[in-house]
Amino acid sequence: MSHFNNLKIAILFSASLLAVFEFLQISGVNKAIFAAAGLPDWTKDTFWSPLGSFSNVVVFFGITAALSLTIAWNNIKERTKSLPIMLSLSSFVIILAAFIFSLHSALYAQNRPFFLDQQNGWLIETGALKNGKNALFGTGAGNFPQTFMLNRPLAFSTASLSNLVFPRQSNLYFHILTEYGIISFVLFLIMVWKIIILLLNGSIANSPAVIFLIISAFFPPSLAGLFLFFIIITVNNSTMKQFSYATIELPQIINKLFFFSAFACLLISIYFLGRFYLAEINFKQALDNQKTKITLQTYKYGFSAIAKNPNNALYHMFISQISLSSTANLMAKKELKEDEKNTLQALLAQAIRENQNAINLSPQDASYRFALGNLYLELVNVMDQAGILAENNLFTAISLDPNNPVYRLTLGSLYLRLKRFDLAQRQFELAITIDPNYLNAYYNLYYVQRQQSLFKQALDTLTLIKNSLPQTDSQYKQIEKEWDEA
Repeated sequence: MSHFNNLKIAILFSASLLAVFEFLQISGVNKAIFAAAGLPDWTKDTFWSPLGSFSNVVVFFGITAALSLTIAWNNIKERTKSLPIMLSLSSFVIILAAFIFSLHSALYAQNRPFFLDQQNGWLIETGALKNGKNALFGTGAGNFPQTFMLNRPLAFSTASLSNLVFPRQSNLYFHILTEYGIISFVLFLIMVWKIIILLLNGSIANSPAVIFLIISAFFPPSLAGLFLFFIIITVNNSTMKQFSYATIELPQIINKLFFFSAFACLLISIYFLGRFYLAEINFKQALDNQKTKITLQTYKYGFSAIAKNPNNALYHMFISQISLSSTANLMAKKELKEDEKNTLQALLAQAIRENQNAINLSPQDASYRFALGNLYLELVNVMDQAGILAENNLFTAISLDPNNPVYRLTLGSLYLRLKRFDLAQRQFELAITIDPNYLNAYYNLYYVQRQQSLFKQALDTLTLIKNSLPQTDSQYKQIEKEWDEA
């Protein structure tokens, strides 16, 4: 048991150091230290933590606070020396203070992290449960962003929040139910029930695991918390008397086969994880490089990331976006030289191809469909069939995310460019229905009403825009001038 105790002490020591770090980070003391050390700007963010997301911090401190208290209680009960008792109690005080401090920051601090709330989390869950297969087996690990897009609540359908996507559910229980289905959820609940029974039977060592289960009902799933949770229940219950283990003698050749198979799997895992990690490095280099100017080096880093991990849709979308951006100067010219025409065609073909690759890798992601539709929209006067292709992709994006007003506005803009004013008006009206405060949709509606000589309706729309805009807005004078002329 000594090695288990050493493991617990190591966890408490790490938690105490992290608690001190979080005090300095949230209070802003670390900003000066990191600036002097020349560390990246993102490390100076108040809510940055070595644990990753801030929900990880809250859950981690909740578990370790309970763990330090149980260790202190066992030391007192076993009448150990005063030093271990003092150290464990000191750890408890420091970690508990960090837990309260981080919990308060997560709930009330200005610029606090934005978590998916429980009510909208449940709405997304009920939407996922409508599909029988998803209800039983879940939508699949890592697929919550797509599930969120498909079942986006109306609260996130405003223009300002239309591009917001959450990577995780509002709490651990909803997350398991969404991504892994009812069967896995029931099995998890059985494990939870057994842990609670052990605690009620006097196994106080399992209290940190129970604390984790309680906190996880209110915060998004935490990888650090789950890691500690399984360590704690393994350490605490592996030596209980009611457990007995049977051993089976296997032939030596079978043992060697298992060993070499496991070793081969380890090497394969290291190889692919290494490639994925190097791909992320290349992608970060590409992002940093394009901040100042898109160069050949930007493309080199981007394609290097794709070569190492071709199944990441985000990498393909990045190449598509920078290829499209690179065409801006060329498309602005009235006359192009032959080599410039070839370059323009190659860039547009590359932008379309990589966007389509992203769609093939993530067909349920509405934003990729929207990006392709928007790309074709820009080519309506340049490329044959661009209008039809833009319409098809925008319709698909809307079917995947029907409550996104930006998608409706863009489809309306396509119809406006094609002079199909009645269809454009309908899309602008639908965008306003989704988000009644979407002024851009109102202005486009006003414009299309004027194009159809619906002057009374246009004046009503313009009056609404004028009354909604603050006088300090940069567009107010232009709107007021149009209103006076109407």
